[in-house]
Amino acid sequence: TVNAAACAAAAADSALLATDLADYLVRKGMPFRHAHHAVGAAVALAEELGKPLGDLTSAELKSVNAAFAEDAKDCFDLTKAMARRNLTGAPGTKEVAKQLARWRRQLA
Repeated sequence: TVNAAACAAAAADSALLATDLADYLVRKGMPFRHAHHAVGAAVALAEELGKPLGDLTSAELKSVNAAFAEDAKDCFDLTKAMARRNLTGAPGTKEVAKQLARWRRQLA
């Protein structure tokens, strides 16, 4: 069985989605090496302000890099983040469900 509350608590750290924030910038056309640097600056700002990365305001993110827009905060929605992981073998919701179904058939 899965302890959903324990899993949710473990996944609640928005820093786990820092790569999603970098991917957001890449989708806007920024090279990954620059996106990585921008997200590192955002992480440093969050640490300096004593708050989780996902709690930075849009203005605070924009102060780090002008490419961050209002929709950057969507990166910290775990459900949406998992849905974006939709490549074969990725840890996204649909892919995990497919693998679980495959293994249930295999083991039956």
